[in-house]
Amino acid sequence: MKFKKVIGMLLAGVILMSTVPVFAGNTNNTGYYVWTSGAGAEQKIHHRPKQNTTKVYTRVDKSPQYTMQVRVYGYLNGQYINKTAGGHTYVDRKVDSSITNGIYEAGYRRASIAFRTTGGENYYGYASGVWSPDSTQNYKVVN
Repeated sequence: MKFKKVIGMLLAGVILMSTVPVFAGNTNNTGYYVWTSGAGAEQKIHHRPKQNTTKVYTRVDKSPQYTMQVRVYGYLNGQYINKTAGGHTYVDRKVDSSITNGIYEAGYRRASIAFRTTGGENYYGYASGVWSPDSTQNYKVVN
């Protein structure tokens, strides 16, 4: 009888543990406001702590183009290294987006995001929105 009770308690514990949600680390959204130009120069946002392997989140609220090119970077010892899956991706204005990356897996514990226009010299201006290094869910996965 005691054996059945112990087994029952163990099973209940396993069931409870399997339903506990996984919470992402640094998911607070930070606003950005950066100059983007069609001359190909990208603007990085200041790096923030990355605490797990989740996708980077962003939403572009205002931009000189509907679609912006985006890269995410790992940061270590003063160097930014592009860790965007596929090298870069595209994010549409007003779309909550998730960016696949290898930042945490490569040993980086800080992340940054960078934006650039894609339409040549005639596209330039300010881009603004929000981003976070970690996510609590997948939004539109853009790469």
